[in-house]
Amino acid sequence: MKLSQLNTKIIKYSTYVAVVVMIQELLFRLFFPIPELSNFDRINYTHLKTTSTSYSPLRNVTWTWQSSLDTPVVFSHYMNMYGFRDQEWAIEKHTHEKRYMFFGDSFTEGIMAVQGKDMVSKFQNLANSNGLKIEAFNAGMMGVGMNSYLNLIVDAVPIFKPDHAILTLYANDFTTKQITIPETRLLPEYYNGYTPRIIELVQQAVAERPILSRFSTKTRSLIPAVPASNNPWTDDEKTLKKHVSNEVAEVMKNGAFNCFIYNQLVYQEQMLKEPVSFKKELEFLKRFLNDQSIELSIVYVPYRNQVTKHYLPFERSYCLQDCSDEWDLTSDAYSGHRKQLVKDCKELDIHLIDLHNTILKEEKNGNHLYWNYDDHFKEAGYSLMATEIYRELQSTQN
Repeated sequence: MKLSQLNTKIIKYSTYVAVVVMIQELLFRLFFPIPELSNFDRINYTHLKTTSTSYSPLRNVTWTWQSSLDTPVVFSHYMNMYGFRDQEWAIEKHTHEKRYMFFGDSFTEGIMAVQGKDMVSKFQNLANSNGLKIEAFNAGMMGVGMNSYLNLIVDAVPIFKPDHAILTLYANDFTTKQITIPETRLLPEYYNGYTPRIIELVQQAVAERPILSRFSTKTRSLIPAVPASNNPWTDDEKTLKKHVSNEVAEVMKNGAFNCFIYNQLVYQEQMLKEPVSFKKELEFLKRFLNDQSIELSIVYVPYRNQVTKHYLPFERSYCLQDCSDEWDLTSDAYSGHRKQLVKDCKELDIHLIDLHNTILKEEKNGNHLYWNYDDHFKEAGYSLMATEIYRELQSTQN
């Protein structure tokens, strides 16, 4: 074989191999995306963290939530690659767009709302429909409190650099549990964009991290059915069934209703009378965000029982023994947390969006914003929340 012919074959073979490798790499990147950051993950800020430090059950998974006593709809939560119920987050902002980052619990995440109908999505759509170029990040995490909010804000804000941070405080955030001010923050680690994706996938598998897939079909319930280790009815049915009606017991065991909500009214009645102030934490947040030229707003959302008695008959179906008919959580005796928050924000010169009176007015007019059994907002409640936040923020900027 002549040297020229050999060289031609080598060139053809090399070209073929290069094309195959290139196509393979493109397919791997298409089917197995990875986020920009390798060490930022919602699981690190929730009480759901497992004993394994590498496994994350929240990222790239569809979670479901239902309350069959209220509606036959099963609500799906599509989680992004960082584990939040939102579109994928890019570190770099789009030119001329203002970025809002929303923090809070299930009212921010949007429990009992259809995907894209949560408060943050509605806020972004409202702003964009009024000609404002903004992007809004939903960093809501159900079932957490002030400690988680502080740690997430301290880590996420310097990375994603929002122009405005909005923290929603729901009435159950006001507890006497000890809160620790973060002393350190996350040092972001970035994936190397030049590393072949197959190598990244092998490294994640070796580290026992879940392989993220663009076409993931994993679906899990946020409310597990019996038998499940994290459903209290699995091991304590004999005790629990004394506190709830037969109908409620059945759906709790089947994972069709929040199995942790029993005797919630007792908890509300007790904790709303406890003095709680977040002044130290709010002062820290304001200073931390001011140092980065980021605006801060606080949103307050009340328990539904603080604004109306409409839902009490439904709540008593899962509080049969320990609830009193004489309790009236709309009375002034149960408004201490809100009053303290108003006072603290005023003294610290922090913008507070207090939704208590707005929700109270709607409820008095017969516009019930919450579900009857589940204590989260209906879509109308999330719409009202988004509209009021948007209106308040616009009024402060004009």
